[in-house]
Amino acid sequence: MPSLTLCCLLIIRSLAAREILVHDVAELHAAVTKAVPGDTINLAKGRNVDVALRLTKGGTESRPITLAAVVPGEAIFSGCSKIELAAPYITLDGLYFLGGALEGEKQGGSVLTLASHHGVIRQTAVVDFKPAAFKTRVLLGLLCRRT
Repeated sequence: MPSLTLCCLLIIRSLAAREILVHDVAELHAAVTKAVPGDTINLAKGRNVDVALRLTKGGTESRPITLAAVVPGEAIFSGCSKIELAAPYITLDGLYFLGGALEGEKQGGSVLTLASHHGVIRQTAVVDFKPAAFKTRVLLGLLCRRT
């Protein structure tokens, strides 16, 4: 009977959604790497410079993975920051991209790329992101695939 109880506790623990508070880019990358369906990664107030983040672990319909600002608009991304949602059921919420630029081939592309089946971007702003030259730049890229 004790082994059954332990097994049930481990299953319940694995199903429990986690709230993970991150304060800097290193903690953010670590949290994204370890994220499981149902997790919410909460970004503390502050400025994050030159962040290149690609979320490749997805959630499920009932348990999305969420990356959210603790206070909407106070988790600021600047410099050459960009985020790509590249897995299903990921939500970005309350992020603020301010005063950056996507320059050069390495940093080029979109500030936000939604290549996610059932991905959600809400309460997120891109303000004063400028290209190095007056070329067409994409602030939000949507990659659609029909299956």
